[in-house]
Amino acid sequence: MVEKMRQGTEDQDNGFENMQQTNIGILGAQGHFGQSLAKRLDEIKPPEMRVTGTVDKNHNPEIASRSDLVIITVQPQHLTALAADIHQTLKPRAQILSFAVGVPMKSIRDITGRPVARAMADPWWNYMGYVKGLDFDECNYRWIFERLGKRNIIFDDEQRFDAFTPGITHLYTTLLYSKVHPDMDVAEHLKYLAWLFHSYPQELLATAPKGEPDELLKKMATKGGVTEAALHALNDNPRISPEELSEAITRRQEEIKKRVLS
Repeated sequence: MVEKMRQGTEDQDNGFENMQQTNIGILGAQGHFGQSLAKRLDEIKPPEMRVTGTVDKNHNPEIASRSDLVIITVQPQHLTALAADIHQTLKPRAQILSFAVGVPMKSIRDITGRPVARAMADPWWNYMGYVKGLDFDECNYRWIFERLGKRNIIFDDEQRFDAFTPGITHLYTTLLYSKVHPDMDVAEHLKYLAWLFHSYPQELLATAPKGEPDELLKKMATKGGVTEAALHALNDNPRISPEELSEAITRRQEEIKKRVLS
């Protein structure tokens, strides 16, 4: 079971330290995506892995100090402050796995001084893409990169990975939006995206989430994020071309990146 970090007694804290396990900490586990990730890890993790998620940011440094792998799921605008907050408490051999949109591995590495990998997935774990820094050792975490998504795509460089991130938003925004806007040509978008996901259009269509589309889109759309940009573009023109929608999402991702790095 994925545990929630809470104020512990001294005995509880010592018990955590003395267990011969690999510890994984999720920073941002209280958010929608973080909750989904925690649930998915609980389904697939080996028994020797212990996963702990935050209930509030005040526990981030404490969780970081106990984690062999720190998984970051905060919004990108909060990542720099988070990294600065935890870097002094990280284990010497800790590694970082970041799901923050648009934040380069180098930026995280420069602050934390630890090996970094980046990943991105849809909230239903149909597709996951990832890219690793040269010094990131996935030996103990191969199960994450091989099983977290139902289909996992390895990218050799960060530029190609950064093209995948808007693709995730593009795919699931259009799949959900088309359910309430039948005049939208979703088939055209699926055909456009198929190469990126190494899938056929009908395979992409089969991953359409179940549930109320508007509610699912609200959960995906964080303020100022890439899904918000996609929805604005679709609301302005439900028959927007795949190329134009992709451009709108990528433009927002670049804006986020510039804000984070400025």
